[in-house]
Amino acid sequence: MLPFFIKLYWWVTPPNRRRTCLFEESCSHCVMRVARSSGTIAALFALGERLQKCRQGYKFVTIDGIQMIKFADGTVSSLEIVSLEVRREVGFTGKAVDPQSDQASRIWH
Repeated sequence: MLPFFIKLYWWVTPPNRRRTCLFEESCSHCVMRVARSSGTIAALFALGERLQKCRQGYKFVTIDGIQMIKFADGTVSSLEIVSLEVRREVGFTGKAVDPQSDQASRIWH
């Protein structure tokens, strides 16, 4: 049922009328992918996780010369998950770091 509503959203709201997505893979595409591979319950969890990170409270940070994104929930990730359009808007297009690396762990955990 969830894929139906996502397709309806895609059909009703043309791309030029949607907000610029923070993530490289938009929330609707992420949820659709998870729904197809793992089912509706997993997709709802993926949607909830994305909504917690989306737009409110995120900031771009530079740690030891490496540009990263820190979400409102405290998690840190590489800029690879952030859409190129958003990176250009804020002027961050530099190197990314694996958020699971020792470097990220030392700083944020």
